[in-house]
Amino acid sequence: MKKPVRILIADDHVSIRTALRELLDLVTGIEVVGEATTGTEAVDMAEKLNPDIIIMDVRMPSLDGIEATRQIKQRQPQICVVAHSAYVNPDLSRAMAEAGAEDFIIKGTLDLDQVRAFAQSH
Repeated sequence: MKKPVRILIADDHVSIRTALRELLDLVTGIEVVGEATTGTEAVDMAEKLNPDIIIMDVRMPSLDGIEATRQIKQRQPQICVVAHSAYVNPDLSRAMAEAGAEDFIIKGTLDLDQVRAFAQSH
């Protein structure tokens, strides 16, 4: 049996984290290993938990998702970071890509097919 894909959710809004966790829990082969509320927490939790994928909010307190992504990718380049933002902004998307994010999704648009695709690619 294939190991589950381990996902860390990083978002400062509890309602977003809850909705993502509920969606991810519907997919066989995915395990949510943690939830971070700041960019600093995301960096620390990535190091401790070593997830396969991080769903990273772009705008968070203490350390934004761009800098958190940069730090995580420098230390753990094998982790896939998926930027997650409420803002449709090419500058944010470009900044996250430059920091090392592999994908960019708009909050509220993640669906089960995308989740399954992430799981199968890891």
